Amino acid sequence: MSPALDFVPRLERGVGFRRIAGKGVVLVAETSKAIVINGTGARILELVDGKRSTSQILAVLEEEFDAPRDILEAELQAFLNRAVEARIVAREPGGPDGA
Repeated sequence: MSPALDFVPRLERGVGFRRIAGKGVVLVAETSKAIVINGTGARILELVDGKRSTSQILAVLEEEFDAPRDILEAELQAFLNRAVEARIVAREPGGPDGA
Protein backbone atom coordinates (compact mmCIF):
# COMPACT_ATOMS: atom_id res chain seq x y z
CA MET A 1 0.00 0.00 0.00
CA SER A 2 1.19 3.48 -0.83
CA PRO A 3 2.65 5.27 2.21
CA ALA A 4 0.44 8.27 1.37
CA LEU A 5 -2.57 6.01 1.88
CA ASP A 6 -1.42 4.40 5.14
CA PHE A 7 -3.42 6.24 7.79
CA VAL A 8 -6.42 5.75 10.04
CA PRO A 9 -9.43 7.58 8.60
CA ARG A 10 -12.26 8.86 10.78
CA LEU A 11 -15.30 10.96 10.07
CA GLU A 12 -14.79 14.67 10.65
CA ARG A 13 -16.60 16.24 13.59
CA GLY A 14 -20.17 17.08 12.67
CA VAL A 15 -20.32 14.43 9.92
CA GLY A 16 -22.59 11.42 10.15
CA PHE A 17 -23.07 8.42 7.90
CA ARG A 18 -26.03 6.08 7.62
CA ARG A 19 -27.39 3.49 5.20
CA ILE A 20 -30.88 4.46 4.10
CA ALA A 21 -32.84 2.44 1.56
CA GLY A 22 -29.67 0.66 0.43
CA LYS A 23 -27.72 3.85 -0.23
CA GLY A 24 -25.13 5.62 1.86
CA VAL A 25 -26.07 9.07 3.13
CA VAL A 26 -23.48 11.48 4.51
CA LEU A 27 -24.86 14.27 6.68
CA VAL A 28 -22.66 17.35 7.11
CA ALA A 29 -23.89 19.49 10.01
CA GLU A 30 -21.71 22.51 9.16
CA THR A 31 -23.29 22.95 5.73
CA SER A 32 -26.62 21.16 6.39
CA LYS A 33 -25.86 19.03 3.34
CA ALA A 34 -26.88 15.46 2.69
CA ILE A 35 -24.74 13.59 0.16
CA VAL A 36 -25.84 10.25 -1.31
CA ILE A 37 -23.05 7.74 -1.94
CA ASN A 38 -23.42 4.43 -3.77
CA GLY A 39 -21.39 1.25 -4.06
CA THR A 40 -17.83 0.96 -2.87
CA GLY A 41 -17.79 4.49 -1.42
CA ALA A 42 -20.67 3.68 0.92
CA ARG A 43 -18.92 0.50 2.06
CA ILE A 44 -15.70 2.43 2.65
CA LEU A 45 -17.51 4.92 4.88
CA GLU A 46 -19.10 2.06 6.82
CA LEU A 47 -15.57 0.85 7.55
CA VAL A 48 -14.22 4.30 8.52
CA ASP A 49 -14.41 4.07 12.30
CA GLY A 50 -11.26 5.84 13.50
CA LYS A 51 -9.76 2.47 14.45
CA ARG A 52 -9.17 0.65 11.17
CA SER A 53 -6.22 1.70 9.05
CA THR A 54 -6.55 2.07 5.31
CA SER A 55 -4.64 -1.23 4.98
CA GLN A 56 -7.27 -2.95 7.10
CA ILE A 57 -10.09 -1.35 5.12
CA LEU A 58 -8.46 -2.52 1.88
CA ALA A 59 -8.27 -6.07 3.26
CA VAL A 60 -12.01 -6.06 3.99
CA LEU A 61 -12.77 -4.71 0.51
CA GLU A 62 -10.65 -7.48 -1.02
CA GLU A 63 -12.73 -10.08 0.83
CA GLU A 64 -16.05 -8.54 -0.16
CA PHE A 65 -15.55 -7.36 -3.74
CA ASP A 66 -14.62 -9.41 -6.78
CA ALA A 67 -11.98 -7.01 -8.08
CA PRO A 68 -8.18 -6.96 -8.30
CA ARG A 69 -6.32 -5.48 -5.33
CA ASP A 70 -4.75 -2.69 -7.39
CA ILE A 71 -8.19 -1.55 -8.60
CA LEU A 72 -9.63 -1.58 -5.07
CA GLU A 73 -6.57 0.25 -3.72
CA ALA A 74 -6.88 2.93 -6.41
CA GLU A 75 -10.61 3.34 -5.68
CA LEU A 76 -9.95 3.52 -1.94
CA GLN A 77 -7.23 6.11 -2.38
CA ALA A 78 -9.29 8.25 -4.78
CA PHE A 79 -12.38 8.09 -2.58
CA LEU A 80 -10.53 8.96 0.62
CA ASN A 81 -8.63 11.79 -1.06
CA ARG A 82 -11.93 13.32 -2.22
CA ALA A 83 -13.52 12.75 1.20
CA VAL A 84 -10.59 14.45 2.96
CA GLU A 85 -10.76 17.41 0.55
CA ALA A 86 -14.52 17.67 1.17
CA ARG A 87 -13.91 17.60 4.94
CA ILE A 88 -15.95 14.43 5.37
CA VAL A 89 -13.01 12.28 6.48
CA ALA A 90 -10.03 13.23 8.65
CA ARG A 91 -6.62 11.54 8.59
CA GLU A 92 -5.19 10.13 11.78
CA PRO A 93 -1.49 9.20 11.50
CA GLY A 94 -0.33 5.64 11.58
CA GLY A 95 -1.03 2.32 10.05
CA PRO A 96 -2.21 -0.97 11.49
CA ASP A 97 0.26 -0.85 14.38
CA GLY A 98 -0.81 2.70 15.33
CA ALA A 99 2.65 4.10 14.47
